[in-house]
Amino acid sequence: MGQFLNLKCLLYIFTILITACEQRSNKPNGQTDSSVNKHTATPSQSTLKKLINFKDYKGKAVLIGEKIEVLNDELEVVTSINEKSVVEILGISDSLFQNTVDKCRAYKYVKIRSGLQNGIIDGRNVYQITTSERDTSFYFKNKKFSISGTTYFGIGVSDDEGLTFCSNYNEPVVLIQEDSNQPKLIELVQNEISKKATSNKVFRYFELMANDGAYDKIKNITPTNKGIILTIKREFQEGCNEYQVRLSLLEENYKAEYFSYGDIKY
Repeated sequence: MGQFLNLKCLLYIFTILITACEQRSNKPNGQTDSSVNKHTATPSQSTLKKLINFKDYKGKAVLIGEKIEVLNDELEVVTSINEKSVVEILGISDSLFQNTVDKCRAYKYVKIRSGLQNGIIDGRNVYQITTSERDTSFYFKNKKFSISGTTYFGIGVSDDEGLTFCSNYNEPVVLIQEDSNQPKLIELVQNEISKKATSNKVFRYFELMANDGAYDKIKNITPTNKGIILTIKREFQEGCNEYQVRLSLLEENYKAEYFSYGDIKY
């Protein structure tokens, strides 16, 4: 009788094993119970195109980027455009898009016109020339110049929900000679003082800060034989200091070089 019970137990266990094997074989090849954690596929260009709605937007911008691709309405690359190009803004996407999980890499698409050509550009390359209370002007060798700030179409210091806590944005200014009305970026001469003033950030152009960390305001402009000396007050959340920058205004390009950066006073 004991042998019969043992045989029944063995048959019962064997039946369970067969059933389990059949259930596993009914799953697609390579699929396991952990396959419920699926990754969302990256949208195709055609799908992405359907998601983009543009709204009219007017403005003037300067382009910054090592490789700036120009897309057509199908979001296909048709050409490229040079850094420092000045373009007219025709429209911006009403939503942000990002290619990675990092929200700080999100951007808007921008429709632009350059000469006779229209196209679409990644907004992180587009720095719109703005007007603010920080704008100022001066004369050098009987020519009038003005300094204006810019803002770009990526994630900056804040958005509709408040502070973003993203720090991968830049804040270049442009210099405009009144006779030509052609905005130009100011190339930054890297030295030990500029490293201190920019917290070792590597960026090719001169900036004036206007973010949650600091706010720059030009306090004095002094013409010299070789260029312009800017005295700038920087206000932090706590304390302030002053620093000085020398502008070299050659016809072919403009350059800025830090030559002092004062201690912070509280």
